[in-house]
Amino acid sequence: MRASVRILLAFAGIGLLATILDAADRRGEELAAPADRATAAMTAGLVRTLGIAVSRDGAVLAHPDGFSYEIYWACGEWPVILCMAAVLLALPGRGRRKLLYVLAGGVFLAVLNQTRLVHLFWTGVYRPAAFDLWHDAVWAPVMLLSVLAPWALWLRGLRRNQEVAR
Repeated sequence: MRASVRILLAFAGIGLLATILDAADRRGEELAAPADRATAAMTAGLVRTLGIAVSRDGAVLAHPDGFSYEIYWACGEWPVILCMAAVLLALPGRGRRKLLYVLAGGVFLAVLNQTRLVHLFWTGVYRPAAFDLWHDAVWAPVMLLSVLAPWALWLRGLRRNQEVAR
């Protein structure tokens, strides 16, 4: 099967999963709740290391001065990691090396997302007027583009290997 077809099928699968999780969330089902709570717990721990007061109730993080936000499954690292993994696994190349890129890319995206969530909490507490700007106009495109970084590195490596083979 061609790489372009595999990529298309991978994104269709991710889109279907996203639709199912979103619909379940809208109906009050908690399919992604364990991932949401785990992401919130990790974020709360990191926020505390910065000396910022935070309480957590499930996936909701709150500051004593009133700022709070809820971490939904789409806020976590899993959607971007799944997208990155789907593209990498659909591309041509060796399986073991792909797995290494998926793991390294997953760690990169998880760290970046935790940085985003901590920064957004800090922004909400200390610069609340800037929260929407950072959430929608800065971090959303950064996370979207960050999915391409491991993919671009993989393609660069493929091209380099093809040039060496010639």
